[in-house]
Amino acid sequence: MMNLLQETQEMLRRHNKTLDNVIWIGDKNKKIAVDDFIKMADREYDNGYGIAEVNEHLVIVGKNWWLERLVYDGKESWDYKTIPQQPDDYGLNIWYEWSGKGDEYFGF
Repeated sequence: MMNLLQETQEMLRRHNKTLDNVIWIGDKNKKIAVDDFIKMADREYDNGYGIAEVNEHLVIVGKNWWLERLVYDGKESWDYKTIPQQPDDYGLNIWYEWSGKGDEYFGF
């Protein structure tokens, strides 16, 4: 069993964030106030394998970061995401050139 509020706060703490750093919480259709999330999330749920109990599309968004639900076969947790850093170098080949020998490929 897992408490969603405690799980959320722990994930934020691991990344030096708190609920005070949150800009918005919601999914692609609706949002809720942080205070309402705190009230709703302060309950136990079964985060093990089986049927997901937390909205799989729920996101918690801050400046240049967000938490999204990671669900695998019903097992639930938060996944911390940040905006990727733009590389300085050019020259990426967007295609794999397969060697035909197992999993080997050649990039340029």
